[in-house]
Amino acid sequence: MAKKCIYCNKEIDEECVIDFCEKCGVAVWGKKMFDAIVKNMENAKNDDNLCNGMGNDYPLGKQKKEKSM
Repeated sequence: MAKKCIYCNKEIDEECVIDFCEKCGVAVWGKKMFDAIVKNMENAKNDDNLCNGMGNDYPLGKQKKEKSM
């Protein structure tokens, strides 16, 4: 299954660190912020610190809660 933009469903590269195409990303955040997002996501991927939601025990945005005593 090909990776698609979450906004317009255009196919995007499977290796892309973001889930949206450049056209939609720039439309949503503007060019400067879009470039910063891509740069930071690529740096996180290069540092092996990018969570893409695959293979996690918890959905994105949810963290395991510590048991209270």
